[in-house]
Amino acid sequence: MLRRLRDSKANSESDGGRNSRRNTRSNSRRKAALHLAAMAGVLALAGGFVAQSASPAHAELTLEGGLLVSTREDFRLCVSTTGELDNPRQARAELVSGLAQVQKHPDWEAAFGAPPARAAVAAADTCPSVRLPESVERTTIVGPGVTEDPTPYRTWVHILDERTADRVLGAGVQAATAPAEIMFDADRRGATVSTAVLVRAGYLDDQTFRKGLLTEGIGLLPTVKAPDLSASVHSVKGAPETDEGADKGGER
Repeated sequence: MLRRLRDSKANSESDGGRNSRRNTRSNSRRKAALHLAAMAGVLALAGGFVAQSASPAHAELTLEGGLLVSTREDFRLCVSTTGELDNPRQARAELVSGLAQVQKHPDWEAAFGAPPARAAVAAADTCPSVRLPESVERTTIVGPGVTEDPTPYRTWVHILDERTADRVLGAGVQAATAPAEIMFDADRRGATVSTAVLVRAGYLDDQTFRKGLLTEGIGLLPTVKAPDLSASVHSVKGAPETDEGADKGGER
């Protein structure tokens, strides 16, 4: 009887020891799992903090190359058309054809790097919303103007129907350029970093335009002399004074 009691007590102590060891191992695994979960949460939080604190590169004016903005990686232009064009798709195609021709300019690679295999890759279908001016004057800006966050577009092309062109450019004027975006450097020196090109749809395939104002609006030296539009572009003080007016002024 006494032996049976001792054996029962020994068995009970043995079972208690095994249960204790099981509980210890289970607690260790639970603590390890909780630790890993906590570490995962810390890493996720840290990753989120880094992602939130990382900011895109700040755009700066640079005169190295033809892009003029430090955050621009390649040449891009945008194309907008006025609503009364008979065939906007054809007008865009003619503009892209002109761009492909300008990409053969001897200074293209020095300014912008190697051009893409297809010129259309560099041409966005629309430009950021811009209200066209009532008329282009000497100080007209066709675009956002002074900015610290310029668009990727080095050139903004506005293809105009005849009625709009007569109003904005003037009767008989085929095309004109104007600043679209302007930046200042740390010394407050300003430069046009995006140029607007306004052109009649019927003038897009003209070689004088492609080699002249389009090339100039892209940022390269024209390979033909662009027509002098100074007599057709209004001054902020009004129409330019004629020689006859000047003579009369001298007489007075």
